[in-house]
Parts: sequence; structure tokens; C-alpha cells
Amino acid sequence: MTGDDLKDVVRELTRRTTDLLEVVSEVSGRFYLFYHGKASEKNLFATFWLTENVLRVRVRTDPAVPFEDPNGWTRTNGFKTYLLWLLGRKQEKEFVVTKKEHVDYAMELLTQAYLQTRPLPHEQLKTGIYGPSGKH
Repeated sequence: MTGDDLKDVVRELTRRTTDLLEVVSEVSGRFYLFYHGKASEKNLFATFWLTENVLRVRVRTDPAVPFEDPNGWTRTNGFKTYLLWLLGRKQEKEFVVTKKEHVDYAMELLTQAYLQTRPLPHEQLKTGIYGPSGKH
């Protein structure tokens, strides 16, 4: 992916994340940070990390709730699990976006992480009775 292509992917993914998920975002160096509501460490649920050729996306997940990944990006060499690296307290996962065609699926994973880490009762998460905005 060229630098311009990567910038387009970052812009599109950032726009969709802030518009669709109604989150607060900020840029800190090469990191784009996304929060549930007020910008604080405990509200951080996702980061975008720009490298030279790829966009690394890290999301906070809830280990008590299964994280679904039907496309198999959770393989050990594509979507790694980290504990307490960047997002702290909860389990953290990473995936790489290498082309524009990955944006839709990246949004599915981001939305799932967003919903898992929102302050909703776990029973609602387990039964799937929520929409993209978290409304019933």
C-alpha cells in the first residue's frame, strides 16, 4: 500500500468509526485514539497505529464475551492478543489493514469491540440484543 492509499484508508476508517460509533477521537503522534465519551485512559477502546506500509488497529475486548472473527483474522500471525500493552485492564487484540478492501471488515471488528466495552449488561452482549448504536 502506498503512503497516499494508507492515508485514504486511515481517513475512511476514522470517519466511519467516529460517525457510526459516535466516539471521541484524538491524534497523538502516529496514534489515533478512540474513546467511549470523554477522552480518558479508562474510556479508550481502540487505537490506530500508522506504520510505513500498514495500519495496525488495536481494540479493547472483554474476555468474558467471545470475540467473533468469521474471516479468521485472529490467527496468531494476523490478529494477536496482547495483555496490558496499550489499552490496559481488558484484553487487547490487534489486526492489520493493508488495503482499502479491508475497511468494511475492520469496521465489523471495531464495532464489536466498541459494543463489548460499552457499559452494557453482559446478558445483552451475549444474546446480541443491541444495534449498531447500542439501542434495543
